[in-house]
Amino acid sequence: MNRDMRQIAIACFYGTIASSAGIALTATSGWLIVRASEQPIMLTLLTAIVAVRAFGMARPFFRYLERLASHNAALSDLANRRTDAYRSLIPLTPARLGRSARSDVLAGVVDDLTEVAEAPARAWVPALSGALSAIGAAVLAALFLPAAGLLMLGYVTAVAALTWWALRGERVIEPACAEAQRRVAEVTDQAAWQAVEVSAIGASKALAAELATAHTNLDEATRRQARVRARLVAGLVANTAGGTAGMAWLVLTQGLATGLLSAPIAALLVLLPVAVGEAISGLPDTVRAFARAEAAEQRMSRLLSQDPAVDSTGEAQVPADADAPSIQLSDAQASWTSASASNTDPATPSLQLPAFRLTHGTHLAVRGPNGCGKSTLMAVLARHLDRSAGDHTINGRDVGELSMAHTRELFAISGDEPHVFNASLAENLRVAAPEASDEQMIDALVVVGLKPLLDTLPEGLETRLGLGGHTPSAGERARLALARAVISRRHVLLLDEPTAHLDRGTAAEVMERLRAVAQGKSLVLVTHRREDLEHFADILELDAPRATPTRRSDHARRPIIADAAW
Repeated sequence: MNRDMRQIAIACFYGTIASSAGIALTATSGWLIVRASEQPIMLTLLTAIVAVRAFGMARPFFRYLERLASHNAALSDLANRRTDAYRSLIPLTPARLGRSARSDVLAGVVDDLTEVAEAPARAWVPALSGALSAIGAAVLAALFLPAAGLLMLGYVTAVAALTWWALRGERVIEPACAEAQRRVAEVTDQAAWQAVEVSAIGASKALAAELATAHTNLDEATRRQARVRARLVAGLVANTAGGTAGMAWLVLTQGLATGLLSAPIAALLVLLPVAVGEAISGLPDTVRAFARAEAAEQRMSRLLSQDPAVDSTGEAQVPADADAPSIQLSDAQASWTSASASNTDPATPSLQLPAFRLTHGTHLAVRGPNGCGKSTLMAVLARHLDRSAGDHTINGRDVGELSMAHTRELFAISGDEPHVFNASLAENLRVAAPEASDEQMIDALVVVGLKPLLDTLPEGLETRLGLGGHTPSAGERARLALARAVISRRHVLLLDEPTAHLDRGTAAEVMERLRAVAQGKSLVLVTHRREDLEHFADILELDAPRATPTRRSDHARRPIIADAAW
């Protein structure tokens, strides 16, 4: 048994004592009230009075210990799960993440891992401790009146059946509810971030109707989920009421009438179902936690069990002159679909990449229509996606033989959808350079034109970005990604549409500073803007289905790289 399992077992032990103390408190209080009404000698009540006080203090004390142990185990398990999940995500990113935005994947992984790791504290511990204390109550009842013990056992069985029924309902509804919530978030995000574009093409009414439909589906799924929970709550109350009435009848007919039970003991037994009902009142939340954790674990399993997008088994270091890498592609093909999917669907397209050679200090611009393979080329270069055929070498060594981590350390990437973490500006920059000083971060912000923004932030580099702080615009997010690339000081810069959200003047200034910073480094720029190409000698033109690379000269252009086709 590992440490986390031991902590969960200890938490169940503490939880059982706390629940049992609550049941004993209610039952003993009933005994004490009835016995006191008989006006016995006061000394005969002292034991019960002390017991009531002891049970009253024991319940919160052991509940605290239970929460301490269960949360300690949950947080420890969460840390381990996150480490394992992020390690598994590295060879999957981004090719196996589907059409989801990276921020959505990150948020989903964080939320799902939290649900799974917290399941013991929210579900297993309350369910087990409640069940054990209820069984203990049935045993106690049987000691005084066997029929009462059987009745309590029936009560516990009925509660278990109700709980199982509710769990089955939650398992069916939870995926639909999660999908409805995802769809509402997706359409809302589109309406918020692309309102101008949607309005420009006259699709505002259609988007509003789609959002209304998404909300209707979410409302329906939420109502179905609420009905299941409401029926479970009603069932528990009815079961407790029925158990209490049955216990009262047993006590009257088989206890008091026959003289087997005294009045105080009769009161104790009648209150047992009520006390157990209070101990298990959290079952609706427990059932929902079970269902949410199971659904989250299924989503994580589907995500992490995919075939890797890159081969991470290589261990060799990049050959000599790693600070001046020479990268070459020859007859290379790549596909964003996993190998297993390609085998089941022979029609799955594989993109033929252009013959490509990038030497130290080369600044190369890549452009072409959507779907021609620009992003695929960048992903292959950065080893976010391995080629499915052909050759890909760095300094003459096949990349499959090289350490994936060491290879990726050569590249700094600025994507077209940069993610901003809900943290300080400094922490957002230190993602790329953990040891960076404040001066280095400020220099990087100057290069990308964010120094004026820095001067306006109330806490400078320590200003929080995102929720509860400064919300960066699309252009600021793009330049923040560029600042990460600059501050990383890596040897090859891969920039995918870095100026897409900037006006022409700002874009020109940023590109001029980037080219200056990248002197002595290799630079690959993907862009649709012609003005970004003005100072690039090497331009790779990708067309569908062919690529016609050219070298700019005073009078003409001539092909330098060829052949990119599906």
